[in-house]
Amino acid sequence: CWNIPVAAQGLSGMVVPVNIRMAPDGTVQSAAPVDVARMGSDPVYRAVAESAVRATRACSPLKLPRENYDDWRDIIMNFRPDQMG
Repeated sequence: CWNIPVAAQGLSGMVVPVNIRMAPDGTVQSAAPVDVARMGSDPVYRAVAESAVRATRACSPLKLPRENYDDWRDIIMNFRPDQMG
């Protein structure tokens, strides 16, 4: 579900951690970039982070094993644009 901004450059090695909170059925309740300071200072990072947040919402509900809800109800997912493809 993730579409990286086409014009984004300098993505090599970039990691965008997103804190995702989910309901027991895998529905994304909230998604927010972890590095708020970088969001304000790096426009490329901000664009990639915003696209990662959109992706988590677009793919909701996530298909996760309900019996392990305590393990994944609040996770940090690392988005790595240079590993897409």
